[in-house]
Amino acid sequence: MGLFGDKSLKFVGVTGPISCGKTLFGLSIDPQCRDFSNPPGTLVIDDEFSTDAYKDVRHFDRKDIGDFVNEKDPMELIWEKIYNFFLKIPVGKYRVGGFDTLNTPEKGLEAWVKKNPQFGHTLGQYEKMTAIMQDDMKQVLMQFLTRVVAPRFEVFYWTAHEKVVWEGNSPTNKRRPQGRDTWMKCAHLYLRLNRERPPMKAAAPDLPKAIILKSRTLQIDDKGGESSWLPEAMADCTPDKIREYAATPADRKKLKKSEQLTDRVTDGVIEEEMSDDERLRIQAQIEENKRATSETALEIMQRKQEALRAMKAPGKVATTTSSAATTVTGTTTATPVVQKPKEIEAEVLPAEAKPEPTHEEWLKDAEGPAEADEELVVEVAPNPPTDSSRIKDLWVRCGYDADTLGQKLEANYGVSNPDHLNQEKSAHAISVLEKVLAKQGAASGN
Repeated sequence: MGLFGDKSLKFVGVTGPISCGKTLFGLSIDPQCRDFSNPPGTLVIDDEFSTDAYKDVRHFDRKDIGDFVNEKDPMELIWEKIYNFFLKIPVGKYRVGGFDTLNTPEKGLEAWVKKNPQFGHTLGQYEKMTAIMQDDMKQVLMQFLTRVVAPRFEVFYWTAHEKVVWEGNSPTNKRRPQGRDTWMKCAHLYLRLNRERPPMKAAAPDLPKAIILKSRTLQIDDKGGESSWLPEAMADCTPDKIREYAATPADRKKLKKSEQLTDRVTDGVIEEEMSDDERLRIQAQIEENKRATSETALEIMQRKQEALRAMKAPGKVATTTSSAATTVTGTTTATPVVQKPKEIEAEVLPAEAKPEPTHEEWLKDAEGPAEADEELVVEVAPNPPTDSSRIKDLWVRCGYDADTLGQKLEANYGVSNPDHLNQEKSAHAISVLEKVLAKQGAASGN
């Protein structure tokens, strides 16, 4: 007989909040886990030193994550040593294997794949497209579970901490296990344990209740119908309880109240019913995020306005090459020193679509003669999207071909995308184009 009678559960995942019983559940999968007279049937890779607390009540072998790598070794070495360690385990030596938790092994795998591109990909492809690296990492993990782990253990389990699902900048009442979705895809059974203290009770229950996030537990009844031999949920969930269901399947048509799902589960994500306190806490977090976002937007706008006022105030912008300071309306602030580009003398030259003003006419009508030795000291800030759109709009309204804008910007400012112009160059280009447009309107009588 197998670990769960005549039923097979090759991969088992266990998640839940802190102190819900994840570690003890994994150490109890082997029915002989309390028999110290025989060799241990369970091997666990201990990531957080949590299994050590149960060494007197459960019979198992453990390998601490520190046995594989020390603090000076690179992270990718962890996965390499774990992988080679499992390859050397004789088939049949242990009935149960596990990760408690999956956190550090998964981080080691990610670091290893980044250093060792897989499936014909290159480091350059990984750097340009992170999604390729993530897909390769999931594939390597799948191969490890199905080709290395599966032949060596009747059951391989892992524990995973639970994380809050965020939507935008706000937390929700949804929870899901940590880790890549490969763990959920491979799982034959994935449980969410909980030992929360019931209302008006002094202590939490000794045994956890469980919600089944995923199961591959199909059975065929006497009438030829198909259904799971496990219920939707379990009270007092232990591996022994699952073995009871394996022997006497749940009646899915007449589930007990304790076997019925009270929370919503979708693709391994559980949506809990919130208490009034939880609703208030989440609403307070949402309001705080909105306030912080508004303050950030206001600060950005104020800094933009200050920079524009500094550029539009002739005689109040002092220049310096030694202290890198700018005096604006009597206030001295440290700002970068930007050499006025030589190409600025050429301004933004229009395309060939319309008659072009001469170089001298352009300078006279737009900005006036530029002083070659002048150093313009301004606060450099990224060009806001509104300025970029303004440049594009003015260029087209001047009657020039939109496709030539990039060429002109590249020739005069060193960048072809108006989004990449700094505050100084953006304001200058807008000023030039506005005056050219005004000149065209005056010439046409509009």
